[in-house]
Amino acid sequence: MLIILSDFRGVAKRGEAQEVAKRTRDELLSLVVCGRSLEEWDAVWEEVRGGFAADHSQLVDVPGLARALLDGEVKYILRATEKRGLQKGLQRIRGKPQTGNKGFGAQMIRRHIDVLDLEILRFPASKGSVDCIKTLKSRMIELHQPEWDGARQKRLAALQIGKLGKSR
Repeated sequence: MLIILSDFRGVAKRGEAQEVAKRTRDELLSLVVCGRSLEEWDAVWEEVRGGFAADHSQLVDVPGLARALLDGEVKYILRATEKRGLQKGLQRIRGKPQTGNKGFGAQMIRRHIDVLDLEILRFPASKGSVDCIKTLKSRMIELHQPEWDGARQKRLAALQIGKLGKSR
């Protein structure tokens, strides 16, 4: 059985090795998050014209998820739950590197900004949406395993240098 860490950031914070069996794609697609299966959520991403390079003022105060695609492959998933919503999140990711946007994924988006496609999942602005968005982002990352995800890069690096062992 193949073993992976389910949430590297959580493990690092608690200092314990929480490992879970890798879920199959079918198992992931059938997971229910906020009243919909992951398969249903994955089918309702909206393409946004102008990609990451545009301002997207129509997304002010719209919380949700956004994903970067290159040649149809999901490369990065981000969430925007704070004031000004997706518009602010997209603005920050394409802006000058600063706290919150200088990770590997943001660097790669800036490097490929003119060739990336952008898709979003919109949510109503409510407290319940924030929890839903956070959970859904984690499950989408688990499903798509985006190459530019910072936590994924840390896990791979740790595995390469032998810091993360296999389950016994």
